[in-house]
Amino acid sequence: MVWSTLLVLWGILDPKGFDRLLDYVTVPSLTMNTLTVSAIFVLRRNKPNMPRPYKAWGYPVLPACFTLMIAWIVVSELRQDRAVRLWG
Repeated sequence: MVWSTLLVLWGILDPKGFDRLLDYVTVPSLTMNTLTVSAIFVLRRNKPNMPRPYKAWGYPVLPACFTLMIAWIVVSELRQDRAVRLWG
């Protein structure tokens, strides 16, 4: 709660504060999403007999498309302002 309050105050006091917060959060968040979805390929290869209570719809096309598109967005973000995005 204290950290969130400090971030909100920083966003209010700095004219570009919320834009910077968004810059700091975007790349790490998208990277974690990409790693999470791409883990399906690793698990299917390393543990093929593992029970799968949930089936990935459109596997392997949709998870691959998602992973590639998000990776493209991350690379695009890093090209714009590498230091700020990596700091996040």
